[in-house]
Amino acid sequence: MQQNRSSNAVSSGLISAKYFPIRVEPIRHSGEWLTIGVGVISEDGKSKIISTLTGDLVQSLYRDRLAPLVDIANIALDELREQLDEAPYFQIEEFEFSLSGVELGEVRQIREKSIEAMLNIAIISTSSLARITDDNETLHEARQPKLKESVIEIIKGARPSLAKNFNRPLKHNKTTITIGYVGNKIATNFYDIGVNIPYSLSACDRMLMDMQAFLHYSTLGFKPAEWSGLIIQKPDMTIRENNSFDRLADRLFMHADALGLRIETVKEPQEAAGIILDDAK
Repeated sequence: MQQNRSSNAVSSGLISAKYFPIRVEPIRHSGEWLTIGVGVISEDGKSKIISTLTGDLVQSLYRDRLAPLVDIANIALDELREQLDEAPYFQIEEFEFSLSGVELGEVRQIREKSIEAMLNIAIISTSSLARITDDNETLHEARQPKLKESVIEIIKGARPSLAKNFNRPLKHNKTTITIGYVGNKIATNFYDIGVNIPYSLSACDRMLMDMQAFLHYSTLGFKPAEWSGLIIQKPDMTIRENNSFDRLADRLFMHADALGLRIETVKEPQEAAGIILDDAK
């Protein structure tokens, strides 16, 4: 009896969930699969999907081929995230990606104390490249404070009436595009530049396309009097990281210019919140 009580005590507080890898076959029909992400779905419908294309090793191995892989990962992971947002309790084993050559790996059961702990196990169990880096870059990117959420909290404290302007949806071609903030004079998305700079900039590029679609298809007839585009939070970087960012970001800023959009770079969420508050004056 004592042994049973001990076993129950150890298992108390654990969360039951499923974890799985998301993988791509870079060369079709080659049989070579690369894990591009991992996911966890708990019994209560909570989920988290993260990329595993992080770390110097991945960038060294794939070099110029990394950017297309990141683009594929972005599309695939976002497709799965959208499905989970719409139906948190659907059977993940039945999910099929719209992109050919992308599929779910084996779905496994797990019990742990937190989603983050499960993600760590998922990475170690399914992604050798992410595991070899051994510096938790992938989890760091998943855990980092999000700019938009921080800005929303600041705005709720300063001007609660503006909270309704965040996360404005647009349904187009059976998909939903969500814009971070749509106010009187500006419309903007938000993004934190993470440890994987190519991944971050690719995500920013997709956000610019979302903004363009919003401005073109929105039934609100919204025409920003000031500007529309993207606010990005750039963290403190080493000289090497900053040089890499400047070199890789040139294409992003050129794309924004071509679309008639604008990018504002901030160091802290307070700066981004200031832009929102100025819009409301």
